[in-house]
Amino acid sequence: LCHLGKLEAKDFKSTDYFEKLEQTAITMNGILNKLISIHEINLRELKAENINVRDKIFESFELICSKLDCKGAIVLENMIEENTTINADTGLIQELFYVLIENSIIYRDVQKPDRFLRVTSERNGSANLDIHFMDNGIGVSPDLGERIFEMFVVGTTTPQGPGLGLYEAKVISKKLRGDIVLINSKNTLTDFRVTLPTTRLYFS
Repeated sequence: LCHLGKLEAKDFKSTDYFEKLEQTAITMNGILNKLISIHEINLRELKAENINVRDKIFESFELICSKLDCKGAIVLENMIEENTTINADTGLIQELFYVLIENSIIYRDVQKPDRFLRVTSERNGSANLDIHFMDNGIGVSPDLGERIFEMFVVGTTTPQGPGLGLYEAKVISKKLRGDIVLINSKNTLTDFRVTLPTTRLYFS
């Protein structure tokens, strides 16, 4: 309809109006699709598979770069050991990693010559794995705290989306019987720590 309106418009003001209306419709459609996706995550029946975390990080990064023009945008420093595995739902793990990597790419600091995303992991007790996603991007407003994971909350003064990415990351983490938190860093890095169980016990 907006396209037809632009074809019929006879002046700049009318054309500009339809272009803005079209962009609003595209944005609202994107929000609706994301909310539907999050709802489906909550209803999803989990299927456990053995997952190599290091490989899945690389796969998610390559998938994002196939959709976004991220060549030279950021350097991925995947420091997870090759034999690090968890038993979890592959689809949700990939979506979780995708969201966090995409977040680092979108909110990179273009003023910095050496932009990076560093991913590390460490065992947390005998049954959990902590995965850290650390970047030197534009950062998160310090007064937000855990509110950064709420729906429609954006972490910067220059938002690039509706504020659903980290909310989705929280939903996925909880679905997998894990969690995600924002760690305050002393060296100007933004550090999101994802804690996940390493076995399929959480499916029971």
